[in-house]
Amino acid sequence: MSEYNLNVGFRSEVNVGQELRLAPQLLQWLNILQASSTDLTAMIQSELDSNPALEVDGPLPESMASGSTTEADAPAEPKQEFEGERDERWEHLAELDGEWREDAAGRMNAGNDNDEQEYRDHLNESITRQTSLQEHLEAQLRLVDEPALDSELCGLLIGSLDERGYLTSSLTELAAIAGASEGRLEQALVVVQGMDPAGVGARDLRECLLLQLRAAKGSDLVQTLVSEHLQAVARRQYRDLAALLVVREEEVREAVATIQALNPAPGARFARHTAEYVAPDAVVSRNGNGYVVDLTDQRIPRLRLSVSVRRLLEQENLGREELAYIRSKIRAATFLIQGISQRQDTLKKTVEQIVHFQGDFFGQSAGQLNALTMANVAHLVGVHETTISRAIANKYLKTPRGIFPMRHFFQAGFRCADGSRMTTQKVQDLLVAIIKAEDPCTPIMDRDIVLAMGKHGLRVARRTVAKYREDLGIPASKDRQRKCAKVVGAPDRPRGGTSSSAECAA
Repeated sequence: MSEYNLNVGFRSEVNVGQELRLAPQLLQWLNILQASSTDLTAMIQSELDSNPALEVDGPLPESMASGSTTEADAPAEPKQEFEGERDERWEHLAELDGEWREDAAGRMNAGNDNDEQEYRDHLNESITRQTSLQEHLEAQLRLVDEPALDSELCGLLIGSLDERGYLTSSLTELAAIAGASEGRLEQALVVVQGMDPAGVGARDLRECLLLQLRAAKGSDLVQTLVSEHLQAVARRQYRDLAALLVVREEEVREAVATIQALNPAPGARFARHTAEYVAPDAVVSRNGNGYVVDLTDQRIPRLRLSVSVRRLLEQENLGREELAYIRSKIRAATFLIQGISQRQDTLKKTVEQIVHFQGDFFGQSAGQLNALTMANVAHLVGVHETTISRAIANKYLKTPRGIFPMRHFFQAGFRCADGSRMTTQKVQDLLVAIIKAEDPCTPIMDRDIVLAMGKHGLRVARRTVAKYREDLGIPASKDRQRKCAKVVGAPDRPRGGTSSSAECAA
């Protein structure tokens, strides 16, 4: 007889791991918190349609007045309790819930009907919406067939592009966010830069033009002008370039014409310019020497538990299933009422802190924003930073200066030596002030501007100064010096910087 060894036995193992699971109620609370007033109104209407234990306390808002009735609108109940009224109420509740479920199931199964499906397809195809740059690139990413493709990093880079199609975040910052090396991000960036439109994913204008030239197989002369002499091209120094590159001036002009035909903002054609209508979720108005915050909750109805359902719960001889049904509906209604109350309380406290920190912006027509982070507000409100992030998501604030997204009032800024922060706008204003104080014929260089800002307790990298200077349309020190020489008719003098920058350097 054959012998079989099945190795049957018992073994115990202990595995340790972390797993995040959000309870359904927590998910609902997060949805309530980050929903705009319009979305929250839709959520409330959906719950009113499906939950007989929930009703509106008072008149319906105009946005929801569609024939629904409230307990106050319903005819008064007779005080005398008739025999069998409890069973009739239960049957009415069950009928309401059953009708809603059948209607929902019917909508889900409507696709089986050919006529209904054709009608829905017609409606979907009739909706016009412009494809965004991110959607256009993600569609191409799904078609990339490379074994070593890191789709997550490519997706991160695509999501970091601005409306022009430029990558404004540094790879160092993105590597810290993704927990990956800069080398892997470089490889992913090569994939993104190879997508349509040509030039997308560039980090500056020079790289954007070079990507387009390489895709179009531009001549060596054109690529040389872009990669090494772009500033001279901008200054129209065609004769000097022809002598330097040992070519005819006509060839340089033809190459410049090719450069001028390139698109400096390849992602701009995907930018959406449709009108966007928003409803402010809060209003800041002046009251004497201060400001008052009011939530625009007219669209959000006041809710309460249905009186008839609460009375029904107090009845005796209810079956187990009947009791469980009623209690589940009451729990859902209670959670929604409490969730809306907490949402409004968190939102109002957040806006009050915004007004407290950004008082200069509200009080002056030319007032600037102060540095403010969500962590600061979260500490004062007594919640987590992510709660503040969700509380201001998709929400707008009406101020004496107009309507702004609530995220507009949060500026991380640069940390100063004394622990304070300066916003990007204030750093740019300081940059302009330093350049205005320079001697026009001996303009201050970027490295000296860094030293001058250090005198104000601000630590800024030279490349940051150069970037802000270019964003402000201020030429480099060499170009500013050449402009002065043309005006006064004097030869270029050596650049050194202002006396203040010399003192900083010392």
